[in-house]
Amino acid sequence: IELNECQILAEQSPATRGYGEATNHRLSFAKAYAEGQARAALARAISAIIKTATNEADLSWEKYAGTTSEGQSVIDEGSKAEEIVENTVVIKTNQYMQPNRQYHIFVCVEYQGDVTKMAAKIVDKVKQQVPDEDRIKMEYQFQKFEEKIEKELAKRSNK
Repeated sequence: IELNECQILAEQSPATRGYGEATNHRLSFAKAYAEGQARAALARAISAIIKTATNEADLSWEKYAGTTSEGQSVIDEGSKAEEIVENTVVIKTNQYMQPNRQYHIFVCVEYQGDVTKMAAKIVDKVKQQVPDEDRIKMEYQFQKFEEKIEKELAKRSNK
């Protein structure tokens, strides 16, 4: 099966692009759903990068939180990439009319910023969950975490 142009574009830079598709008899609904799918795909890719960076940096957020569940909430907050992908635009749309008169839409979205800004935004989201008194102790770890995220984003991006 041949890939759609939107899929090819997304694969060229998986750290900053995502694609989605939808089928519906209403064009506007199909487009909106496809865009949502594309942004969700990009968010999942960024979440995977965060987890990889966390593992490679050997970060133990739990030791800086009062309980294991609080430590887990810090990790979860860092993985909430949906807020990070808010700065995206649609760069390509393909629409087809199927024999059953439904629209089949493919959409590719792209993050409108560089990987350094994205990495900094990710680290800031995580920092917000760390208590003030521990944030100073963790500054070096945050710096290493940001470097790991930038490295992962750069590996998966052509920008």
